[in-house]
Amino acid sequence: MRIEVCLDDVEGVATARSHGASSVELLSAFSQGGLTPSLGAVRRSLALAGGDLVVNVMVRPRPGDFVYDDTELGIMVEDIHALRELSGEGRGPLGVVFGALLPSGRVDARAVTLLREAAGEMPVTFHKAVDQTPDVIVATQTLVDAGVRRVLTSGGRTRLVDGAPLLARMVEVAGPTGTVVAAGLFDVDDDVTTLLSDAGIFDIHITAHAPVASRSVFTPHEMTFDVGSRLATSPSRLAAIGRLLSAPSRA
Repeated sequence: MRIEVCLDDVEGVATARSHGASSVELLSAFSQGGLTPSLGAVRRSLALAGGDLVVNVMVRPRPGDFVYDDTELGIMVEDIHALRELSGEGRGPLGVVFGALLPSGRVDARAVTLLREAAGEMPVTFHKAVDQTPDVIVATQTLVDAGVRRVLTSGGRTRLVDGAPLLARMVEVAGPTGTVVAAGLFDVDDDVTTLLSDAGIFDIHITAHAPVASRSVFTPHEMTFDVGSRLATSPSRLAAIGRLLSAPSRA
């Protein structure tokens, strides 16, 4: 099972690499569902990735829904172009992650095509916006037709065990050149590896966050911004998830 670690702390890239991850999804503002990180964060992440860890970068200009107007799409295109310049500098494997929907909830094929073309030769991933569509199978076909080969999904359900039947159908639609990446909740009691391999999935997208205390020793009277802690990638949590995913099947 290939593991991708979703993170917004750049130092977590080195942690993911040391624990055998094959890729990371880099973003900012994890608490808001993820936004486009700074170019400085991308550069530093590529350096920490060491050339053997794929860095997939979230391209999302604002929190909230995934229905974008032309101005917002223009911002996303510019961000992708900036990432392409970094990709061309030979700093390491770099991809982009995005999602775009119509007001009806269906995939915005025009926007997806625009963003995919902006990415050029960089690999692209459609994120979990696919799970907010009325029909994930139809959405997957739309993405395939638009040239997207990698999708993050939980099969339209919160828990992977509940989305497994649809995940298997999404794999069929994606075909031999597509990659369906499992991205959803699971418990230690779930035989995740067997569940996903039975569906034809061998890639999983996880988070391994834990609270980290604030570095500040000064406590203001009203803690408006620094609430005393932040979330960061935890080596112990990542190791525990890795052991769970590599455990022998209980079937």
